Amino acid sequence: MAGGVNWSVDEIRLKDYDPSTGSSTLIQGSSSYGSQLTQSAAYSQFREPYDITEFNRTGSWSYTQGIEEIGGSPNSDFGGSTNSDFGGSPNLEIDQILRSLEEELLGSGTVRGVDWSEDEIRLKDYDLSQMPDIPICPFLVKLFLQVPHLTVIPPTFFEHMPVLQVLDISNTNIVSLPTSISSLSLLQEFILRDCSALIELPTQIGMLLNLKLFDIQGTQLMFLPKEMGKLKNLEILRVSLSEYAKDYVKSSVNETVIPRKMISELKKLKELCVIISVGPEPEWWEEEVKYIQSELCDLENLETLRWYLPTTEVLQQFLLLERNRVPMYANLSNLMLTIGQHAQLTSCLPHGLEEKFEEFKNCLKWINAEGSMDAISKIMASAEALFLSRHWTIRKLSTFNVTKLKYCLLAECNEMETVVEVDGLSEDVETRIKNGEKVGFELLQYLSIHYMNKLQSIWKGPIGKDSLSKLRILSLHTCPKLTSIFTLTIAQNLSCLAELTVEDCPKVTSLISNKSHNIKLGLVLPTLEKIFLLDLPVLVNIFVGRIMLENLRTMLIYSCPRFRDLSNMELPRIKKIEGEDEWWKALDCDKSPWKNIFVQLKKRRALIEQLSEATNSLQHFHDILSHGERKKGRTKHKVAAVQKLYDACRDVFANCGPGVVPDAQGIERLKDILNGMTEHDVGVRPNMPFFKVKETEGFPKITYLHLSECDKFSIGIFLLPPTGVLPLHNHPQMTVFSKLLFGTMHIKAYDWVDNIASSSAPKSDSSECEETAEEKTVSVRLAKLKVNSDFTAPCNTSILYPTDGGNMHCFTAITSCAVLDVLGPPYCDAEGRHCQYYRTHPFTSFSAGDNKQLPGDDEKAKELDYAWLEEIDKPAGLSVVGAPYNGPRIVEK
Repeated sequence: MAGGVNWSVDEIRLKDYDPSTGSSTLIQGSSSYGSQLTQSAAYSQFREPYDITEFNRTGSWSYTQGIEEIGGSPNSDFGGSTNSDFGGSPNLEIDQILRSLEEELLGSGTVRGVDWSEDEIRLKDYDLSQMPDIPICPFLVKLFLQVPHLTVIPPTFFEHMPVLQVLDISNTNIVSLPTSISSLSLLQEFILRDCSALIELPTQIGMLLNLKLFDIQGTQLMFLPKEMGKLKNLEILRVSLSEYAKDYVKSSVNETVIPRKMISELKKLKELCVIISVGPEPEWWEEEVKYIQSELCDLENLETLRWYLPTTEVLQQFLLLERNRVPMYANLSNLMLTIGQHAQLTSCLPHGLEEKFEEFKNCLKWINAEGSMDAISKIMASAEALFLSRHWTIRKLSTFNVTKLKYCLLAECNEMETVVEVDGLSEDVETRIKNGEKVGFELLQYLSIHYMNKLQSIWKGPIGKDSLSKLRILSLHTCPKLTSIFTLTIAQNLSCLAELTVEDCPKVTSLISNKSHNIKLGLVLPTLEKIFLLDLPVLVNIFVGRIMLENLRTMLIYSCPRFRDLSNMELPRIKKIEGEDEWWKALDCDKSPWKNIFVQLKKRRALIEQLSEATNSLQHFHDILSHGERKKGRTKHKVAAVQKLYDACRDVFANCGPGVVPDAQGIERLKDILNGMTEHDVGVRPNMPFFKVKETEGFPKITYLHLSECDKFSIGIFLLPPTGVLPLHNHPQMTVFSKLLFGTMHIKAYDWVDNIASSSAPKSDSSECEETAEEKTVSVRLAKLKVNSDFTAPCNTSILYPTDGGNMHCFTAITSCAVLDVLGPPYCDAEGRHCQYYRTHPFTSFSAGDNKQLPGDDEKAKELDYAWLEEIDKPAGLSVVGAPYNGPRIVEK
């Protein structure tokens, strides 16, 4: 602020301004881009003939050729003299001068119906016949030129847009870009999405040095110019390449579709999406990807990758890529892979379903059975969305680790007989299911199945405690061997199911098989709101026996001639029953309760559209999610996972103290929250600088992120680089929850053996000790080994107690690891809860007296199961350093 005027805003009116308080810079533009405006080369070129920016310290106006052209004198001034003139008009007010200049520069502020002096312009319905050749836009920051019929942009169109930062020309029919885009030196976002006629980019694209986002997805580009390697500030690059790209390149001066070493030059890339418009023979991309995907390892900041791997060979190559000694795929927070050759031109799926499904985060698209089971399993474990299509050997999806799966689309897997089959799983998994523990599909929200010739069931055998409990949409289409959808046990697990579609399943007689009559009204499908039943010739009922669907609002029945009785269903909230008039008239029950809500289905073409809309399960799913978010927004903000964890800790540890273990309900509450948490909930990722290990370092530094601490509990995260070690240490009088967020680590843990006295004696054989040293008297205590295994995320939360569960443990990172720790109560030196470190000695190093009181008769087994622990000072090589926590904020109450 100078002289009462704020020069940083995007509009200034100086009608009653006192020139004696003038600033040296009159026009700044908006605060976000004003300083860039006056410093940019493009702006310097713009203001050469029209210098309207200088206002000197005495209040005199500095003007040049542009002033003279509208009648001014280069030697006259105003504001500092009452006798000054401008263009022969004495005492002309400043606002009149500015208005005259504006009219000269901007055509009275409006050029052919558009006010080009604005800082944001949207031209979605613009008349192309009025497109100016060279609009003057000194303040334009955002331009949305989304005119569907736009095919040509004038060559000089962008020359006078010196501060443009966002340019969106998506959904147009442009065939090329004008060379004047080189003038957009401050451009940060350039969007050309779904410009399907665009096949080339000009070399001038390399002059947009400030570009951060470049979206050319949905185009038909034949190649990327090598000049794109100059876009050093690019953070997001989304590209679509034509299936004819290789043929085009061969006939042009370009050597490759994607220039070698171009991708590796884009060091700041956080997101890279490459989509290939493949036909039945995309062999050229296999050749291309072999050379360029190794460059991905140079992108230290890459978090999101969308990539196409057409063959097993390139898949194996991808799996071997490493960044910071960690597999490339494990470093990414969002990996969208397409694996397998596209062998056919048509799809059995509804239009747009496949493309829409691929937008889910961490999506794996596996088609035509390309790729070995072992290789796919490594990717499958981290997939949140799975599209499995035309696989000819898989009989069940439970073959794979699908614990993170939220969205699943299955199509034309003609050997698949069930989605999950408990029989045949490992004995451990079967036991866990029978004990009601979590085993998989606890996160599944959307399941859509199409054209599965041998599918007989969704789940076979006992079901896990929470399996399918979050399923919102189930959609089944053309499954000729399917006879029923659920057993009663499975149906009672579906506590979140909102919509069910069953179409063209000619053997389905009942939706819920009647293997048990012990049904309680209200316990089955309590959240089901919509049922769509189409082309089910032998369907008789939903359930044999009486059933209440307490939240059902809509039913659509089409071509189900034997489904004629609704009397066994209680539908207290039903709002609409859609069906054919013939079906309604043929019902064998009292229709009077529903006569006012029956809606007859439309005829002919309108019927097809109506049924298509009714079976658009993915759109319905997005609608449900959107409605849920809107509903949450009206009531309260979504609570972050770390906040839920803090709130739970505050409750669970409220009445606890040293040596006091929380009750079973509290332990389950914390365990459930932690089991559902990932690295994204706390803002950590494997490519953070904390995980980089220099070759010269002896012991890698371990980083600790402090989240919260009080006298009852503490929450923090340990970040261990590869080979990092947290030595064996204790947790006196504490209950500790540890959640491995990502990575693989080895954990070794012990508990004290209380019925064996401590020993202070010479070592019997120092050569057998883990630490070699001169023979001396040491004080040791016997401990029993509780854990000695490798753990890989995702895995369940581990819990140790004051006297059990492995109170002394050691972490050794095999890959980069992050461990979320909850301690109750926290360490406190003043109260005697300090961290003590230990050295282990083999069981045979000291005498255990009459060791027959130890469990087991096998002396060899005792050597493996027991060890002597010696208290030591903090190891000299251990370095744990603190760092700021930058994840979601915790509101401490």
